[in-house]
Amino acid sequence: MTESAADGSDVTVRRVRCLANCKRGCSAAVRRDGAWTYVFGDLDATSAGAALVEGAQLFAQSTDGLMPWRGRPEPLKRGLVARVPPIDFTEDTE
Repeated sequence: MTESAADGSDVTVRRVRCLANCKRGCSAAVRRDGAWTYVFGDLDATSAGAALVEGAQLFAQSTDGLMPWRGRPEPLKRGLVARVPPIDFTEDTE
């Protein structure tokens, strides 16, 4: 369903066999080079495609590498499982 929702957009969809998120049902990850990766669960397999594409487009416009909360589709607010930092992430902990 997400592939058809992404048709005609600049969003690339890649299927993976498993995200090891079994207790949270249908899952998806949204990633972008040099930015955080988002993992979502409890998604409705028949209707979440449009929300994932909308969230990916919102994320692509972000200047700080984070998916903005404001404007994020509701399934991506309720279904957030994890936010994973980019490999080169450093945080000032002072």
